[in-house]
Amino acid sequence: MGSIGAFDLRLLGVMKRVPIAAMHRFIPWGILGFGINICSGLLFLLTEPDQYVLNASFHLKLLFLTIAGINAGTFYLTSWRTVFGAADVYDAPRRAKVIAAISLSAWMGVIVCGRMLTFFRPFECDPGTTEIVLTCTPDDL
Repeated sequence: MGSIGAFDLRLLGVMKRVPIAAMHRFIPWGILGFGINICSGLLFLLTEPDQYVLNASFHLKLLFLTIAGINAGTFYLTSWRTVFGAADVYDAPRRAKVIAAISLSAWMGVIVCGRMLTFFRPFECDPGTTEIVLTCTPDDL
């Protein structure tokens, strides 16, 4: 979220003295961080799949990740050349600003849903017992 968010904010007009191309140099660091998060997230999923697969917050997180990915692809397919080929290197076109706003919103959704994973558990946890009881049956899915 750090470098991608900073780039999105730059497209939206924050830090107008910094050229957009200069902010874009941080994107590879964001991709590296995303790759590390994918690896650690897969490890979490593999160790406790029942805590994630049945969790509505996990489903929403994946939805927001998908929206962010499609949105990034849309930026590079539709606005990339316009943003970096423009004579004014300090202001982004309207389409790029809309894409940046969607990107920020999607990544905030990913973060919020990731934090909510622990609050929406698919199991009832009774601190007095060590027994875990499912609150739904396979027929409910």
